[in-house]
Amino acid sequence: MGNMTVRVSRLWVIVILAIAGAGGCGSDDENYGQVFTNSDLVVYGCGNHTPGTVGATFMGIPAYCQPSSKHGFYQCDELGNRFMRDAFQHPNIDNVELNSASSMCGKAATMAAYSVWGPGFRATAGHAPLPGDLVIWAVWEGETVGHVAVVTSVLSTSVNYMQQNMPEPTGSVGWDTATSFFSDPNAECWIHPEASAPATLPSSPECGCFAGARDYCGLSIIDHEWWYGCHASTDGTPPNYGTLYSCNGGIFTVKRPCTNCVTVTLGIAPGQCMD
Repeated sequence: MGNMTVRVSRLWVIVILAIAGAGGCGSDDENYGQVFTNSDLVVYGCGNHTPGTVGATFMGIPAYCQPSSKHGFYQCDELGNRFMRDAFQHPNIDNVELNSASSMCGKAATMAAYSVWGPGFRATAGHAPLPGDLVIWAVWEGETVGHVAVVTSVLSTSVNYMQQNMPEPTGSVGWDTATSFFSDPNAECWIHPEASAPATLPSSPECGCFAGARDYCGLSIIDHEWWYGCHASTDGTPPNYGTLYSCNGGIFTVKRPCTNCVTVTLGIAPGQCMD
């Protein structure tokens, strides 16, 4: 789509009601239905696949572009975790450097902040994903690392989503009303954020200069804190997504604010301003 911006019509989110004839909800369903209303999906596209450019936003949270890669920083589960963290103040589900998206259903099922829906998890009859949920594929394009995307809208026969690490920042998957599940046999579950106290980071151990003495984007620092449960020491204020930092002696020091601070490679850092 080049530089053209497409604004999807304002989304008045509808709470999905139980299908007629379905059984009543048990106690494990009582928080189901937490939604955000009046939210916009804005699609810019990833025509040139330049790493770190914004391909789309949903609920104000960006999905970044990059050429599809197992080594690029903007992995699909980087978005999935960051979306749960920033939209709902929920904890990370997986460690993007160490795990893959296909692990997220099982991991989220052990966490009180989430409910997991699908075969082998909670029964889906009478339920459907809601905007802001995550949909997980156990296999994606033949790869068992899987895929994760953020649900943006639910229609009668399809579920639309926002994603990272793919040629386009949005997509859709079929929905089978007869089974109350996705029609793609590789889809494993959807993850719903339940009402929960805000997640917090520990005050220790220290993250240190985790990729060496070099420049870092604030997003990569904050992601690393959540992925590894560590604390990044700065020269004053907490790290900011859009700021470039230098790290020496385990301390992150502001180098300069960026309009677009980009990290290209997962686990290696170096960040750079692409203003």
